[in-house]
Amino acid sequence: MAKKTAPKQKTGGGGGGGTNKPSSSSTAQPSTDPSSWALPDSFTPAGASLQPFLSTLPHDHVFLTHLDHTPTELKRRVFLVPCLLNLAIIAGLCVRIYYAVPTYIQQISAIFGYESPYKVDVQQASTTSLIGTVADRTLLLFIDYALFSLLGSWPREFYFGSAASRFAGPVEWRQELGFRDTEVIVRRGRKWDAPLFVQPQSGETGPAMTPSKLSKTGYLLLDKDYDLDFRAILDAHRLAEPPQEEAGDAKVERFRRALVRRKCRDVFYRWIEIVQFETNQRRQGIDESGVIVGEQQQHRALAELKTLLEAKGIALDSVLDDIGGVQELPGF
Repeated sequence: MAKKTAPKQKTGGGGGGGTNKPSSSSTAQPSTDPSSWALPDSFTPAGASLQPFLSTLPHDHVFLTHLDHTPTELKRRVFLVPCLLNLAIIAGLCVRIYYAVPTYIQQISAIFGYESPYKVDVQQASTTSLIGTVADRTLLLFIDYALFSLLGSWPREFYFGSAASRFAGPVEWRQELGFRDTEVIVRRGRKWDAPLFVQPQSGETGPAMTPSKLSKTGYLLLDKDYDLDFRAILDAHRLAEPPQEEAGDAKVERFRRALVRRKCRDVFYRWIEIVQFETNQRRQGIDESGVIVGEQQQHRALAELKTLLEAKGIALDSVLDDIGGVQELPGF
């Protein structure tokens, strides 16, 4: 499914579709009002269920979204390659720093007049020698700048992302999601798609959605036209997955329902007060995370709960059987 996020969000259906061509007016100068654009035949408007995801996407790029069903083992092997490559680059840069720092320190010392192998006597040196020295040192500085700014940007973006990727990189992607059987892949158009939002014109999205392309794992889809948007991938997974219920919340809900069925709602609230009181005590045997761990405190709390239930004509054992035992009590 392809999604084009202009000021008016659009989504594409089908596999290998054709060319994405926003309609133009009959005059020589096409309309620049996005609201007047017509969707191509192979595209349909995005449904309301996709709006939470589409609202997270920037409006100045074309985005293509699909599901990656390739085996997890293949995904691991593919991801291992850039990991090793970036580690090798980092190691190489560290070696360069080890040898370059003393050189630059000596050159800076020479500038301030201290004794240094790089100190030059400008009174004795010839013009040709001075020009050669300046050229050599300038070239060294330029090479190191190119090495760290260009080559060094690869591991930096791999680990920390960039402004274009909203500071989410491949490492954060895999650390947060791991390797799954089914993954959401979101590709972002590179600079070629910018004119689409100034003046309507054709944009080739069909070739990027062919079955041969989509059969590859996500990391192999990086090319001159599309980059992976790791922030969008993380957002898509976050919105697609149902919220996980905390184990403690499940305990509380089971206990509450068991008491409500027995018309003992007030006992539930009283029990919560008991747990809060016991867990707020700052003495040995009390866990500050909200769980009663001291034996004496547990016995005292259970005795009070038993008294409260018996006053309602309810046996404590019946409630414990209903929720799965004493360990399923909130606070235990």
